Amino acid sequence: MQAEYEALAKQNRRDAEAWFNEKSAPLQQQISEVVGATTSAQTLEIELQSLLAMKHSLECSLTETQGNYCVQLAQIQAQIGALEEQLHQVRTETEGQKLEYEQLLDIKVHLEKEIETYCLLIGGDDGACEPKGYKSKDYVSENVGNQIKDPAKPTVVKKVLEEVDQSSKILITRLHSLEEKSQSN
Repeated sequence: MQAEYEALAKQNRRDAEAWFNEKSAPLQQQISEVVGATTSAQTLEIELQSLLAMKHSLECSLTETQGNYCVQLAQIQAQIGALEEQLHQVRTETEGQKLEYEQLLDIKVHLEKEIETYCLLIGGDDGACEPKGYKSKDYVSENVGNQIKDPAKPTVVKKVLEEVDQSSKILITRLHSLEEKSQSN
């Protein structure tokens, strides 16, 4: 009976071990999967922390770069503003000089016409008023024709200075002086 009991105990032990092995095999597989998942989760957590640190570093770098570019942009805008102000001043000065030049040119043309008229009145078409280089002429306004000269009446002398180039173009014409001379001897 003892042999039967020992055989039955061995049989029960083998059955219990088989049942335990059968029931614990899926559990061992699940434990292995959980350990693998835990290891994978830890690896992913470390990688996430590394990526978050890199993101924070890049955000700081981006903020610093934006700050630097904002400062540079402000400096460039200030330079552009100063250059625009200078350009405006230059334009204003140029417009003023242009107007002044046009006025002087108008005066010059008017004076040339006036001198031409004086030349025609004084000398006629005999070439007495033709400019040849830089010269000074005295134009004397006297009584014309058969009129009698009044000795008490003063004579007006106008001195015109002309500067001409080699092609006889008048460069500068100006009235140099006005004098009154008495006709009395």
